Amino acid sequence: MKRDEIAELDKKYDGLRAEYGKLEDEAAAVVVQLAARRCEAREWNIMAYEEDWQGIFDEDVDKDSTALPSAVEAWIRL
Repeated sequence: MKRDEIAELDKKYDGLRAEYGKLEDEAAAVVVQLAARRCEAREWNIMAYEEDWQGIFDEDVDKDSTALPSAVEAWIRL
């Protein structure tokens, strides 16, 4: 009788162990997806920061390029 009970409990334990393994695999997949999304978000933040600075630089260049002809004209007048 005890052997039958032990065998039955062992089967249940094997089933639980298999289910636990599946859950671990799912959790690992979620961790990988989360890491990938964090990486994408980090890259997006870096790109947004760089684009923001590039926009500021472009505005300064535009201001300088519009000021350049008037500076050249002033120099020519001298």
